[in-house]
Amino acid sequence: MARGVSIFSIFFVSFFLLPVFFAHADCADGEHPAKSADVPLMQAAGITNAAVGICWNPNSTSVGVSAGQAKEDLQNMRCNTGVNITQLDDKFSVCADKFMKLLRNSAPSACIGSAYRSSQLQLSICMGMCGASSCPGKCAPPGASYHQKGLAIDVNQYNNNNQLLWQTGAQVGIYNPPGLHRSDAHHMQSQPNSQCAGIPVPTGDQGDYYNDTNKFFQSQPGLPFDNSLRNALGLQPPPPPPPPPQQPIQSTPITPVNPAQPALPTPPSIDTQNSTPYPPGTCNPQTYCSQ
Repeated sequence: MARGVSIFSIFFVSFFLLPVFFAHADCADGEHPAKSADVPLMQAAGITNAAVGICWNPNSTSVGVSAGQAKEDLQNMRCNTGVNITQLDDKFSVCADKFMKLLRNSAPSACIGSAYRSSQLQLSICMGMCGASSCPGKCAPPGASYHQKGLAIDVNQYNNNNQLLWQTGAQVGIYNPPGLHRSDAHHMQSQPNSQCAGIPVPTGDQGDYYNDTNKFFQSQPGLPFDNSLRNALGLQPPPPPPPPPQQPIQSTPITPVNPAQPALPTPPSIDTQNSTPYPPGTCNPQTYCSQ
């Protein structure tokens, strides 16, 4: 019995544990043998042979990660806790995660100063920036920014090497549009025809303005479009509704009444006595004297 236990122990160590030891010895810098908790992350990253003991680097930018893991990573790269990472587009968050990891290899202090913004926050930022609902080249109108689509982040101005910023973004499918190279060089958004968005990205955008035909916040059927939001978006007021059709008026012809005026008798001359009564107003009262 003791000999059997000894043989089983040797078999267990040689078959199960030695590959882990060897894997650990062969892992490159930054890698470690995967544990059971790492296997789901490896599978989400697209590693087909994911298993315990396989060398892998959870911070590698050469493989994909799940959106949940990417957003968890990005949470730790914010400049402050007010930056909204959770509402970023899932595919964009994966690209942004790769981008920030690559960037921080050269600039460890780089952080995300802004990510997803609501239309109300966008309006507040524009008003604080230029006193208007939009600032050309710096702040798109509320509802028309890539930030409202969850397809953009702003990186803090860690240095003046914008070329490094843009070249790093190009490796993962995000970029700074040409129209913002001077005015907003640290704004990075999803690039058209890349895999960094869960929705189609229009081509031809030169700035932070999502120019799809639907824009954003179309009014729902039966609901009025809020005038305050319309003003914020710089839209013209809606045309007044057409007047209701006029109903024809049924008129009753009126027959004019022209009563015949009775002929008045000819009043007597002044030097004669009047014995005929006349209607009042026929002539001025006169006094007649006889004898």
